[in-house]
Amino acid sequence: MSLSPRTILSAILLSCAATFAAAQEGSVHVRFFHTECRECEVVRRHLDGLGARYGSRLVVHDLDYMNPSNYLLMAQLEQALGVGENEPVAVYVGTNHLYGITRIEAGLERLIAAGIAAGGVPLWIPGGAGETNAPDAHAAQADTVVERFRGFSCAVIIGAGLLDGINPCAFATLILFVTLLSCYRSNARDILVTSLVFSAAVFVTYVALGAGLLVALKSLAGFRTAGLVLRWGIVALCVVLAMLSLRDALKARQPGAVHDFTLGLPPTWRARISRLLSNYVGRRRWLAGVFGVGVVVSLLESVCTGQVYIPTMAYVIQIAGRRLAALGWLLLYNVCFIAPIIVLALLVATGVRSQRLLELQRRHAFSARIVMACLFAALAAVLALA
Repeated sequence: MSLSPRTILSAILLSCAATFAAAQEGSVHVRFFHTECRECEVVRRHLDGLGARYGSRLVVHDLDYMNPSNYLLMAQLEQALGVGENEPVAVYVGTNHLYGITRIEAGLERLIAAGIAAGGVPLWIPGGAGETNAPDAHAAQADTVVERFRGFSCAVIIGAGLLDGINPCAFATLILFVTLLSCYRSNARDILVTSLVFSAAVFVTYVALGAGLLVALKSLAGFRTAGLVLRWGIVALCVVLAMLSLRDALKARQPGAVHDFTLGLPPTWRARISRLLSNYVGRRRWLAGVFGVGVVVSLLESVCTGQVYIPTMAYVIQIAGRRLAALGWLLLYNVCFIAPIIVLALLVATGVRSQRLLELQRRHAFSARIVMACLFAALAAVLALA
């Protein structure tokens, strides 16, 4: 019986496939998680040397974790195995893991040799057998990353809101507000009610501004080039603001330079805010007037507080996949933003003199601006890395 060339070719291919599969079954599979870094290149050369030594018995899976699916896999492995280390490069051999160039160079070959002696080490998949690209696996991986960053993102938003609420360029307005309350509001109840109405006005105004800002930033981010320009433009803005905050911190240590800060409201705007507060908060007017002036003052102060607000909303765009999530972060930020107003009002209602608050502001002018510089630097970092 004669065999056709096609039959012979098929038999050869099947034989090669079977041989390859058998070789793969007895091989040690290594997951190599990396990015573009010097340590990563050193480990890559180390793996190339091991590959030349062990041949087909070593299979390296090259996984750049700047690729979202690779990062999801690494996060799932870390959660399943309880890994708490943080290095730019890592390798996994089954359930064994080595993080950092020193440990990899010292221990990887030993793991490979032990795996070959044991008959091979397949890829270990958290949660049991199955393909890692299955929908359920991807959902679990996504949940892992969401859980990991939820705490970090929450801290960033809360910190930014609180620090913006005591932003040195806006804190003077708060001091004026509570001073007028203590002078013209006769009892603690009046002080607290007026403060709550004013705080509600600030909250509503800033939520509205933030919602509009989120829509605008989201629309621009939808265009790749515009999104990149916007993102890195805000990163550059944060760096500049951090440097200006440091310069203001140095000015704060110079006598007579209290009102000569770069990051602050223009004198004419400060005077306008003072007149508004004196007319509608300091005297007995309807609470509707207090609410109205709260809105106007918030709009005027947004020139100053927007220095923090805009980068924070840009960060929200990076971390919030859905509109409801973005709205949640926006509300959290603004709750933290109005918290200092309420705290100051409570202090005044319980008898703390506004003069003490002014002294506190002057005493901590330097440290407040250092904290603002750190905030801007942190926002620049998280936006660059988000």
